[in-house]
Amino acid sequence: MAALWKSEFVSTAFFVVSFCLTICAEVVQGQGTPRFPALLVLGDSTLDAGNNNGINTPAKSNFAPYGRDFPGGVPTGRFSNGKLTSDFLASALGIKETIPAYLDPQLTSNDLVTGVTFASAGSGYDNATAESGNVISFDQQISYFRQYQSRLRGIVGEQEASRIISDSLYYIGTGSADFGVSYFNFNPRNLRYNRSLQFTISQYVDYLISLGAGYIQKLYNAGARKMLVGGLSILGCSPSERTYLALAGRPCNDRINQASNEFNRKWEPTLARLQASLPGSTIVYSDIYNIAVQAVQNPSYYGFLEVTRGCCGTGLAEVGQQCRQAARLSCPDADRFIYWDSVHPTQRMYQVIANVVMERDIPTLLN
Repeated sequence: MAALWKSEFVSTAFFVVSFCLTICAEVVQGQGTPRFPALLVLGDSTLDAGNNNGINTPAKSNFAPYGRDFPGGVPTGRFSNGKLTSDFLASALGIKETIPAYLDPQLTSNDLVTGVTFASAGSGYDNATAESGNVISFDQQISYFRQYQSRLRGIVGEQEASRIISDSLYYIGTGSADFGVSYFNFNPRNLRYNRSLQFTISQYVDYLISLGAGYIQKLYNAGARKMLVGGLSILGCSPSERTYLALAGRPCNDRINQASNEFNRKWEPTLARLQASLPGSTIVYSDIYNIAVQAVQNPSYYGFLEVTRGCCGTGLAEVGQQCRQAARLSCPDADRFIYWDSVHPTQRMYQVIANVVMERDIPTLLN
């Protein structure tokens, strides 16, 4: 009976979240015409739809069991069992159902017109983070965005391309790997990328803030005007971080969460100052941290049942290729889990984030 009640509760929560997204979509679309012509995305593994598939890096997920709940059960390169927050936002905004990778060889002209993601798993504001994993740096993502503009002009012409570029919604989310890879993951075999040898936590936060502000300025200079910029999540509560503290009972890593919090506290006012200094811009800080706190501390609020493990494998440490190797151990119902692997959220958690963003952040960008 208890198992049946839990299943019904999760199903009900899933319906509520889906219903909210549908209602939000109707509100922002008005008469059925999307308020943003396209959604353009830059960031890390939480927003990468497969840009890493064709490059020589271990940071890939274009294999099962990733994508098992994506339409058609396709492992696209998304670090999820299904869709990402950017996909749900695009759908709720009436733009399209999913946001494809810019480097997808199957990309169509319509894909370019309505939006793509330049995000790369393992990337960050710090170029050293991308270099250590041989992935696409944020600088390179902006270069791809400029290349995209040229391709867009070739499809729709100069005037329409300018309209799309200025009126589109830009979703930016990165920084997690900077802490998870470059700062807290000490690698004695490659000291060049160990930022903890060069900075205190506060100094590194300030360094990332300065880099991030520079990238927002570059995007503005390239034509972006409406920007939704995510903060960091509760990085210290991921299953992998909990497993590092197994001897202590797998609690959250407070030191990492404090670093995330410090970044967020400094990032939000920095973005406000940037908006004030960039004429015609609307830059909205999106608080991801407290959405995750609510989910982890009160999982039943969103219909989750498992907080400390991922669905993939044992859920304790598997990510990437380790998920492939332990696929047979994966949970049968990922909707009950906040985390898909030991680092990344499930499709359900991405949808929860999108729902909150639609209700809380998008209206400001529509004003």
